[in-house]
Amino acid sequence: GSGPGDNASGQANFALRQTLLTTIDTASGELIAEESLTAELFQDATAVAIDPDGRSVVIGRREGGVELFAFPGLESLSAGGDEAAHRHHVDGDDQLGGDERIRSVAFSADGASYLALTDQGVLVSWSTATGEEEWRTVGAMKLLAPVGDSRFVTADSDGELRVRDA
Repeated sequence: GSGPGDNASGQANFALRQTLLTTIDTASGELIAEESLTAELFQDATAVAIDPDGRSVVIGRREGGVELFAFPGLESLSAGGDEAAHRHHVDGDDQLGGDERIRSVAFSADGASYLALTDQGVLVSWSTATGEEEWRTVGAMKLLAPVGDSRFVTADSDGELRVRDA
């Protein structure tokens, strides 16, 4: 998400504040890095996640776009460049109704994959290294979060939390 949170190893804390991304070592409290960002980068963003090592950020967009960026590079991208490592569009399912707005994005705990969940419950996983789609599923999911190296939790529309294999 876009608020503070620990990575999988508990060693870094990330926070988006206005146009500055700050990475802090939670053990020592020391500043690791700061990236200056412009508001245009997040103008139509609906979800943001940072990988466990703090090397990449995935942004979900209002119209179904999903973009992966590597640090550094966000500043030049937001100034009009085209430096996204991978770009995708998640198409909506006409039978399900609704739109393809990205509701949630996340990285696997090992950072090898990144996932996007739409308002319709379409969940897609891509390889962080290649950008290739790994798998896709449709369900009544409303939220996702990584748990362990190859599992994630979904909050389904029936109110149940489910642990799923990646």
